[in-house]
Amino acid sequence: MTITTDDRKYRSIILQTFSLLLVLALTALPAQAQMQGQGDSDDVTLTLIPRAGVSVPGVAGFGDIFTQVGEVFQGGPTSISGGLSLGYESRERVLNGRLTGIYRRKTTIPTFTGSTKADISYTAITADLVVRPLSGIVVQPYLIAGVGAHKLAYYGSQSAAISSDWELAVQTGLGLDVQLHESGYFLGVELLDYLANVADDADIGHSAFLTVTVGIPLF
Repeated sequence: MTITTDDRKYRSIILQTFSLLLVLALTALPAQAQMQGQGDSDDVTLTLIPRAGVSVPGVAGFGDIFTQVGEVFQGGPTSISGGLSLGYESRERVLNGRLTGIYRRKTTIPTFTGSTKADISYTAITADLVVRPLSGIVVQPYLIAGVGAHKLAYYGSQSAAISSDWELAVQTGLGLDVQLHESGYFLGVELLDYLANVADDADIGHSAFLTVTVGIPLF
């Protein structure tokens, strides 16, 4: 197999993402150990986190994300999205884990060449690390990074889906949530970006989502 410049670029993004994740984890560990040494309760629970929101189209790089989010709020084109996470976590802990699935229904978007449009649905499943640097307060910002797989389905003029194979995807994101009840319920919002080398295209593809989340503790 020939290793192209784009392959190296993609692998570089993966390496940078997980290097950042490792630094964040190592930075957070002393704070977590200090909390445990002070006898603070973790209250770790298995939490169901349904999510609903919209996709953020037109993202060509990290610098475009917030600009395109602004376009969505101004009535720009978008598509309804939804998903579900299952977390083993606590708002009292710095490091937490999740499994996340997200789906964007079929929507018409420009192709990578920009000359034509295609109907494309999107599905992704990832294992995530959630870092809460300000754990223990009512309103918490946090960082998300994960790895998994994604799949796109292309629809032709006769609405016959041609699905791509499952491919490696890297997820990065930001979140903010507020505690609703001491038992573990919370309400939040997340901005997620899935990166993948889409269909051997020359550029790294970004699939971004803005979703509202609700945390429901199971046990």
